[in-house]
Amino acid sequence: MANTPKSGESSNIDMTRLIYEMSKLTSPSFSSLSLPTSFNISSLFPIPMDRTNYLSWKSQFEDVLEMHGLAEVIKKTTDPPKVQDLARDKLVRDKLVLSWIKATSSPSIKTLLIPCTTAHQAWNLLGKRLSPLASTRVRIL
Repeated sequence: MANTPKSGESSNIDMTRLIYEMSKLTSPSFSSLSLPTSFNISSLFPIPMDRTNYLSWKSQFEDVLEMHGLAEVIKKTTDPPKVQDLARDKLVRDKLVLSWIKATSSPSIKTLLIPCTTAHQAWNLLGKRLSPLASTRVRIL
């Protein structure tokens, strides 16, 4: 009975064991979805993306996506399926990347992105409108 805490005392051993056991538990709804939830992407992009820094932003943004395993969201070669056809996980991943694109964009670029409903659409629109080759095409026409 020497190991039993007296009335009013707490047992550090029992509390440590309880914390350890609780830390091993995982919620089934979160274990299947390994998306970054507490990642502040704006901290990596102190200057919002605009027409003058698009290529630099694009390069860094691709690195961040690869780091989080989300590069395939923007590197699709075909048009994305309609929203109702997307699986829940794919929809969440797509919306996360779309929100990151918008969060790192300047206000004038955010205005361009209003009609975009998927990250793929936003990525293609930015490439067409802001790529240095886009202004060359306009001059040729």
